[in-house]
Amino acid sequence: MGLRENQLEELHKLAPATLYATEVTVAPVVDGQTIPEQIWDPKAPEVSAGIPMIIGNTKDESTLFSRDETLFGLDDAEIRDRLVQTGISGTDAGELITLYRYDYPKDTPSDRWFRIASDRALRRNVIRQAELKLEQARANVYVYQFVWNTPVGNGRMKAFHTAELPLAMRVVAHAEAEALSRQISGAWAAFARNGSPNQPGGGAWPAYTKATRETMIFDAANSKVRKDPDGEQLSILLRYPVNNLL
Repeated sequence: MGLRENQLEELHKLAPATLYATEVTVAPVVDGQTIPEQIWDPKAPEVSAGIPMIIGNTKDESTLFSRDETLFGLDDAEIRDRLVQTGISGTDAGELITLYRYDYPKDTPSDRWFRIASDRALRRNVIRQAELKLEQARANVYVYQFVWNTPVGNGRMKAFHTAELPLAMRVVAHAEAEALSRQISGAWAAFARNGSPNQPGGGAWPAYTKATRETMIFDAANSKVRKDPDGEQLSILLRYPVNNLL
């Protein structure tokens, strides 16, 4: 933005729009000082090894980033073709569609697409970070998935990227999410106090293990812990490199 190191105070005079426009063009880099090494690759950062962690994602992460309107009107054949185009074998693509359709029979084909896209691009990284944390064996990690279908965008955004964060901060725009917001915010507060998200009346949330992958499923209707949710689907997706399906 044309500022020098001795002009820090000038940042306060810049318009927010200017700061935002600049921020989206740059990214943090490993500089040997502020960021001494790549974080979470190939291992978890040693500096936070003894600190517990919560990590998770939303079911429909990718709806927020989807600018292709055709994605909201797919059929299963089109999903299969798109998956094959991104490097998944035809056999595995068909198996994925079958598994998601069996586990979530009320989903539309487009719902299945957004689940697959989110699991392949985001959820796999949740699993990777959680398991890298476990390798340190010095602090617990708690994993969640947020699945409540929000009314945002006339319902088509569903459980979009960051949808859980306002609820964690007790910002509730829809009355049906009040109880869910209390549960999430209570878990976050308990974690901040005690290093564990467990709270009275909040339901047991065990620490994640590689063997059973305990995951808190946050939903307005019935939040609960599941062991290895979507394990069969993820076992297929984890065989393939990350692909930007968003």
